[in-house]
Amino acid sequence: MKEKRQSKAIRLFKPPVWALFLLYFLVMCGVVAGSLLCLLPGLPGYCRTVAYAVLGVSFFILLYTVIATVRLKEDIKTKFKAWAAKYTFTERMATQYGFRTVVFAIGSLFVSFSFAAFNAVIGITDRSIWNGALAAYYLVLMTMRAVLVFWHGKKRRLEKRETPAELKIGELKRYRTCGILLLILQFAFSVAIVQVVRSNRAFERTGLVIYVSAVYTVYKVTMAVINTVKAHRNDDMTVRALRTINFVDALVSILALQTAMFFEFGDGTDHSLMNGVVGMSVCAVAAALGIYMIVNSHFKIKKASADCGSLTLEERTADDYER
Repeated sequence: MKEKRQSKAIRLFKPPVWALFLLYFLVMCGVVAGSLLCLLPGLPGYCRTVAYAVLGVSFFILLYTVIATVRLKEDIKTKFKAWAAKYTFTERMATQYGFRTVVFAIGSLFVSFSFAAFNAVIGITDRSIWNGALAAYYLVLMTMRAVLVFWHGKKRRLEKRETPAELKIGELKRYRTCGILLLILQFAFSVAIVQVVRSNRAFERTGLVIYVSAVYTVYKVTMAVINTVKAHRNDDMTVRALRTINFVDALVSILALQTAMFFEFGDGTDHSLMNGVVGMSVCAVAAALGIYMIVNSHFKIKKASADCGSLTLEERTADDYER
């Protein structure tokens, strides 16, 4: 009898793979619905109770789904590889780290554009320097990602008529451009920091949304660190640049979470100094990364240019003939 109960419990945490995807989708819908019910103004009081219930149920479903996913990890991996191998796009997504990074960057590009447009509209209508600075921040973030994404689209055409050394120089120039934009980004973000300190502004999160934000921020920072380390093993400098941008964005999320937590759980004490210190620390780290990208790309471009110039006329002609 006891063995039967144990076997039922084991089967309970080994559902079909399609059920896991369905549960993840339900969790996503629950979090979005609960967050909207918490944030939208003018809703009746019972809506907040419903929101807490939806978020609570979503949390337990997510917990079950994570446990089931861990138990089915090998089955999921085998089935995913078999499915991915059928199509060129999914096969490249599964096997090529650089390609996967660029595809995810396209999604981040649209997210940055949405945030930039939203804050720009609020900044204009409310004449808010705070929202204007955030709009500028997301606009520069979007520009950096766009530079790298468009380069990858252009690179596939250039491969037919340029040498590897020439392609490397173009890649390094985009890497350097992102370093310059990263420095410009800090000017926009510094304005937002000044507004945080002067007017005690915050990224507002209410109710259970702040706990969801905290979990997401921890996940975002952890993955940003892991991917930044992993990207530095990759020879593609644009992949490194994309991961560096994500790392800086994750650092900004730490400040956003801190201001939200002070706003939600604070006892009225002025925390503007702490916000200013953390904000300027983020700016300093991002500026240092920008300077490193500029200096590193400068020396690598000189080396690549020397390698390109060292090719003889016969080698260039033979290479062009092969292409």
